[in-house]
Amino acid sequence: MRKVGFFVFLFVFCGGVLADEVVVAQSLFSRDKFLSDSLFVESLRLKYQEDYEEAFEALQQSLKLDSTSAVAWYELSHYYVLLQEPERALASLKQAYAYQPDNQTYKSELAELYHATKQYEQAIALYRELAKARPDKPEYGYYALRLNGDYLLSQGKIAEAKAQYYELTKTVPDDIVAWLQLLQIAIREADATSVTALCDSALQQFPNVAEFYFYKGMSYLLGHNLKAALKVYSAGLAVTDEDDREMQSSFLEQMGDIYYRQGNKKKAFEAFELALEANPHNISALNNYAYYLSLLKMDLDKAERMASEVVRQQPNNGTYIDTYAWVLFQKGNYNLAKFYIESAISKSPEPSSELFEHYGDILHALGNTTQAVVEWQKAIVRKHAEGEKVKDLERKIKKAK
Repeated sequence: MRKVGFFVFLFVFCGGVLADEVVVAQSLFSRDKFLSDSLFVESLRLKYQEDYEEAFEALQQSLKLDSTSAVAWYELSHYYVLLQEPERALASLKQAYAYQPDNQTYKSELAELYHATKQYEQAIALYRELAKARPDKPEYGYYALRLNGDYLLSQGKIAEAKAQYYELTKTVPDDIVAWLQLLQIAIREADATSVTALCDSALQQFPNVAEFYFYKGMSYLLGHNLKAALKVYSAGLAVTDEDDREMQSSFLEQMGDIYYRQGNKKKAFEAFELALEANPHNISALNNYAYYLSLLKMDLDKAERMASEVVRQQPNNGTYIDTYAWVLFQKGNYNLAKFYIESAISKSPEPSSELFEHYGDILHALGNTTQAVVEWQKAIVRKHAEGEKVKDLERKIKKAK
């Protein structure tokens, strides 16, 4: 009986001690929680008074006393965003979300931060969850589609990205970026039919957006339909904002090229003049205008000024250097022309038939007929690969021999 009595006594005594410790612990917890909440409220007051440093300090002290406060972690993430520390902002917001996983605001901002830190898969997953949980917020589904399309495109998964963008154009037809992404893909694939169809559909939504006229005109050029391209470019120029001088210049430059290819030299040069008036720094217009003048041996001093300006701005572009070399050749400056044509070939990953032909012409003018024939023969090989006619070159080689 004595033993039993002792153990009963011990149990009662220890139980009393443990109970006291629990009460003390609860009291300390309550005190820390109270102080934490007070510091949090104080941080808000300081923030509204624009005393951000003190507010930030109070918020950090609040979390030291109570690290389970979701709202404090959420508030802290905003400070890190302002401090341009996205990784710490993300870590803080993840803490807030961990303590309140049903909070849609936390989830939405967490998706945004995942996106900002290029953690696309996590962002997409959260946007999809938000889209299911909030059917009244269609923007979440939109973000999921858009971001997934961009992510897939960055991974080189073109077909999957296209599917996302097409879905976007159906669900959010006024999303201009989705249309433009699809157009860029179709242009890279040289799919003129798709470009035309996409532009036609996009223009139903955006009848005054000049870019779609520009791309549609490009699709006609890919199909060698100059007349249709010219008509579309004229329509695009008509809707271009009067302050958008670069776009005006781009339309006029394309129109100048078409006029020249149609044999209307007068209109071509008028269009180039207007293009450069709208944008004097239009590299493509400067280059093409100079080249066409050189082919006709017209105003060669002006052609040289334009071509040299292009080379000054684009010193590693073989096509532009070739134009300058050809202008010099037409002016009779054969040695300098040789220097630049050799530079153009060396800076071209795959020199065109035109480059080799020009090199042969320059060498022939310098009296190096043997080497000229070698370069012309290279041009013939290239022309065969490009599917172009070679009769003129063959005649040139025959005469030289």
